[in-house]
Amino acid sequence: MSDDPLTQILATLHRVDTRLETMERGQGNLERGQGNLERGLAEVRANLMARMDRLQDTLNRVHEDITVNIGRADAVERKGDHTRDELRDLTKIVGTMQRQIHGLSGQVMQLQSDLDGRKAAGAR
Repeated sequence: MSDDPLTQILATLHRVDTRLETMERGQGNLERGQGNLERGLAEVRANLMARMDRLQDTLNRVHEDITVNIGRADAVERKGDHTRDELRDLTKIVGTMQRQIHGLSGQVMQLQSDLDGRKAAGAR
């Protein structure tokens, strides 16, 4: 290498220029990579949004099913309560009728006894 300062400066400038070109190519590669990354990120975001929409739709259907089933369960519970109330009322009616039948049975037995007594008195 020559000791000439101008030659040294030119050689240094050439090396700097070569490095600068390499850095510019690297920067271009980085910019292309960043573009690819941004496109990939946009695709992932779109896929995630679509997935969340599907999950929300599924959740809404489950919520609707639960609401309908709770409504059905409430209706069945009301019917059960109504049936229980009717059964309670019917039990009261049957109990009253049993008491009436028991009383009437006693009266029939008394009438039968009176009739038998009259027949016996008339047969003498």
